[in-house]
Amino acid sequence: MARSLQGSILKVLLWALVALAIAVGAVLGVNAIDDDLSAEATALMVMPQPPAPSERNGYVDSLGLGAAEGESPYTVGLKVLAALKAQDQPGFKASPVWQATIDLHNVQIDKEVVACKPAEMSCLELTAGKPESARLVAKYDGLLARYRAMRAKPEFVELYYPARFQSTVLAGMSPRRLMLYSITVKASAGDLEGAVRELELENAFHRKMAAANTTLLQKMISVSFLQQDALFISDLVRTKFESMAPFLPRLEALMRPLSAEEANMANVLRLDATVTAFILYNQANAPFFLPVERPWWHSMAPLLYRPAETVNLYAAQNALLRTIAGVPAPQYFKAADEAARKARALAPQGPANYLVNPVGRGSMAYDNKDESFNSIGYMARIHDTQGLYALVAVQLRLRAAGTATPAAIAAALAGPLGAARPDPYTEKPMSYDPKTNSLGFESQNDSGVIIQELKKRHSGKVAVAL
Repeated sequence: MARSLQGSILKVLLWALVALAIAVGAVLGVNAIDDDLSAEATALMVMPQPPAPSERNGYVDSLGLGAAEGESPYTVGLKVLAALKAQDQPGFKASPVWQATIDLHNVQIDKEVVACKPAEMSCLELTAGKPESARLVAKYDGLLARYRAMRAKPEFVELYYPARFQSTVLAGMSPRRLMLYSITVKASAGDLEGAVRELELENAFHRKMAAANTTLLQKMISVSFLQQDALFISDLVRTKFESMAPFLPRLEALMRPLSAEEANMANVLRLDATVTAFILYNQANAPFFLPVERPWWHSMAPLLYRPAETVNLYAAQNALLRTIAGVPAPQYFKAADEAARKARALAPQGPANYLVNPVGRGSMAYDNKDESFNSIGYMARIHDTQGLYALVAVQLRLRAAGTATPAAIAAALAGPLGAARPDPYTEKPMSYDPKTNSLGFESQNDSGVIIQELKKRHSGKVAVAL
């Protein structure tokens, strides 16, 4: 009896193992067969080639800002660019010489040069009453001279389209931090002409970066810089209004709307999609989106991945999302929700979502509410930047007219001033809060550190204090 029961249990376990083996084999078999690349995916994977390096292009100089005294930043930048491209070649191995070349574009600045974050603080407080700040800036006269020469070049076009999500434009952020600090030092010392002139040159440079329309990261970094420009000007006028009065027309000119090229997102999103498609199609990199600490089943991931099917789905979804790149702000979020709904509907639902290409489908299971459909938030940052520039322009006009009481501000906003630079999403005058003495507008976008910080500080609105 006991032996019979034991034999029955063993048979059940054996059949269970057989069934499991068949199920696992079926899943692996299904995922071993991939689709052909769609025409849409094939077209998406045509990688445009960056232009050849040129003395006119400040991007090359930006890679060589760490050049030694007497060296040409352009010449050093060419060496860094060659080293960057070398790492994407098959069989590449880093060497000490290669690493030393790469390090030339990572300019280090003293920690005493505190990063100004205009969305969180008054930058002038960093240097007010601190004469040592001027001596600290003077220590970097050579670097600032190289930065200004790079900034003055007629072009700034990124020439390295990395195979990973990174940007060499980030290397310019330390010199940018130094430049903003030096502008703060000038303003604190009373050299307002010098400070305003540097702001004009910086803003022109950031607009040039934005208009280049190459990589998405260059675009987003330039948009962040443009937002910082606006907030710095707002703080400068608010803090030093009496002294700044003669400069208000020049500062207001900087707050003009972004041009069509500066606001254009279609080209950068297309290139970003191409880079992403290449990564998704490379089976060796298939699980790139998994955590850094790989789970135990990581070695199985390539067996559960269908590259072509993944890229086909990504290309179809991305094409839908890119259609909203030119939608005006008032209709933007409604159009974004509709595009996201259609994009999500392209992914098969039910058991197939877990058994067929589970690794690929996992990477594509996007939800724009948590910003997985990143392009929606990226495009919204342009509309938010246009709104922020309008806010500061209105602030400058109010200060220039001496409009200070709540009643007078409300009356001004109800007139031509409010109509000239309205809320980008409602096309109505900016809202005024007399309790906080601030101007603002509401945005559904939670993308971008600066916009997030402004909304946190102003009860959910993108706003500036008057």
